[in-house]
Formats: sequence, C-alpha cells, structure tokens
Amino acid sequence: MPNVNLMLTDSGSNVPKARVKNPNPTPSKSTSSSGSARRSSGGGGSTAAAAPASTGDTYWDASSVWSDYLNKMMAAADATYSSNMNSIANAYNASRNALNANHNMTMDRLASENDRSQRAIGRDADNSQRQAYINKMLQDRNLRQQMSALGMNGGASESTSRSLANNYSNARNQIDTQRNASLSDLANTYENNVSNALQAYNERMAALENTRMSLEQQARAARDSMQASFSPQLNGLAVSNGDYMNLLNQLVANQQAFAYNPTAAVNAPMMATAMQGAGVNSPDYSRYGAWLSQQAMRGADVTQAAQYLLNQGVDRGTINQFLQGYGVSI
Repeated sequence: MPNVNLMLTDSGSNVPKARVKNPNPTPSKSTSSSGSARRSSGGGGSTAAAAPASTGDTYWDASSVWSDYLNKMMAAADATYSSNMNSIANAYNASRNALNANHNMTMDRLASENDRSQRAIGRDADNSQRQAYINKMLQDRNLRQQMSALGMNGGASESTSRSLANNYSNARNQIDTQRNASLSDLANTYENNVSNALQAYNERMAALENTRMSLEQQARAARDSMQASFSPQLNGLAVSNGDYMNLLNQLVANQQAFAYNPTAAVNAPMMATAMQGAGVNSPDYSRYGAWLSQQAMRGADVTQAAQYLLNQGVDRGTINQFLQGYGVSI
C-alpha cells in the first residue's frame, strides 16, 4: 500500500497536495501510459510533513496533519490570550498602585498643610492678643503720665478708664473673630481639596477600569475570532476526509468484487493415458477414487482430473462423491 506525503507548493498556496510513493519501488517494464493513471504526483517544493506508512487495510488519515496544525493554532490562540491577559493585569495593577500612592501622598500633604496653617493662625492670633494687652497697658501708663503733667493727681476719670477697657475688649474680640474666620476658611479649603483629590482619584480609577475591561474584551474577541475561523476548517476536514476515505474504500471494494470465469484444459493427453493405464475407462467405476488420489499426490489439479472424467461420460454425482474429501465439486 502506498505512503502519502503532504507537500507544500512554492506558489504560496497553503493547500497540501498528496504524493503517492511505492515503499518498494521496482523498475517499470512497460512504457504504457496506464501506469501514470495509478499514481498521483505532487508539485515541487519541500516536504512539510511525512505521512506514516499505511498498514493492513487501514488508510492513513492525511487530514490529521492539518487537524493537528489547526489544534495547535487554537492552543496558540489560547496561549496568546493568557499572555495578553497577564500583561493587561500587570499594567492595570501597576497603574492602580501608582494612583493609590499618589492619592495617599496627596492626602498626607493636604493634612500636613492644614495642620501647618492651623498653627500659623493660632500663633498670629495669640501674638495679636498679646499686642492688644500691651497696647492697653501702654495706654494706661500714658494716661497717668499725662494727667500727672497736668496736675491731675486724682487719677483717670471713670469714663476714661471704661473707654480704655472697651477698646481693649473690642481688640480681643476682633482678633478672636478673625482667628475663627481664618480657621473656618482653612477647613473649607482643606475639605474642598480633599474632595477634589478624591474625585480625581475615582475618575482615574474608573477610566483605568474601563481601559482594562476594554483591553480584556479585545483580547477575548481576538482569541474567539481566531478560534472561530479554525473551527469550520476542522469540521470541513472531517467531512471532506470522510468522503475521501469512503471513496477509497469503495474503489477497493469494487476491485475486490471483480469476478472472472475460470478456464479449464479439457484435452489432457497425459492424464488420459494415465487413466487408460490405470484401467479407469473400464466400466469398473470403483477405481475412480484411487485414480483421483494418485493424481492429487502427483500434484495434478484434482478439479481438472474430475472435469476429464465428466467429459468421458462419468456421472457428475459419482464424481462429486469422490471429490468430497478434497473440499471441491464440479
């Protein structure tokens, strides 16, 4: 049975051509063109895959080469998909970690700046309070000196003292009011900055998630598209190869079913002489069996010997009785 090798042509086509080889080639003795009708020759090119020799009555399935190739391509699509998904995951995790780090650092800096401003507001207000007190004491001293210079030793009038006290109290209240206003503005600024930072973080995290999902969807679509393009080809191989194998088997069955009419040599003078010498032509038919046994032992064709007896007029039933031991009949 011939081997089948898949060949790839140099024309750029990916369709394999079958080359049939005789595993035990012998020189051809005929120049008839009929021999070429029994062989299929492939085009030029390098051998892509060598088929194993067919054994017994089983044909080698040539489509297994392409099936293996397509299965490997589908596996490669899975491997590429896994690699892409890993790359996407790594890029996503790196970006997410960077966003988290930047956000946390911003939160820390905002809190630090808020604390610094709070302390600055407190120091400023405290300094102003001390300055207001100093101013009040200076005003009391200056007032006493002025009154002494005018010869007024009785001290400041009640209304003057009350006026100085009111001025001092108003100064303190203004300082406290400004302190509180500054602290309130600072708190609002801090909260706004924190809110804006968190909003920016959430927006970028959402964009990152969308990018990740989009890339993953593209990776899945690429894999599915590639594998979907291979599936019909695999199914087509199974169908077309099945039809081809059925055709080959039918051809062999047709060849096996061929029947011919057997021939027989009815003019065997040597056999006739042997029969005459053995006295077989005499009416004593009891010697037919002995004569047939002698012919078989000498290597003669028992069927031809029986045919000769039939031509000599011996009854067919009688002949078949002697032929039972040889498993034949005429």
